[in-house]
Amino acid sequence: MSLTKAEQLPDALSGITGLKLYHLFKPATIKAPYAVWQEDSEGQSFYASNRKQEQVLELTLDYFTQTEYDPVADNIQDALDEARFAWKLNSFQYEAETKLLHYEWIVQVI
Repeated sequence: MSLTKAEQLPDALSGITGLKLYHLFKPATIKAPYAVWQEDSEGQSFYASNRKQEQVLELTLDYFTQTEYDPVADNIQDALDEARFAWKLNSFQYEAETKLLHYEWIVQVI
């Protein structure tokens, strides 16, 4: 079991053309569109014989854009499927302060 398995997420998203992806925070000079991911918590891990057998990590992936119906959001979901991650679109919102559309996914990595 290793927490470095979280690095599978940027690997899975690396083929998306034009996606700027950052871990934990984005540099101040970067403008939308961009995505930020981070380790969040432990998901439903697997136990047997009073021991953890498999650890599931939950990650949060946030994508910020100014483009309504941005195809990159669909490309992200396609890449998550292709990588065989369990995921859900947790929220979608317009942020009036930044004038950005914000997609948030919860992704589980085994």
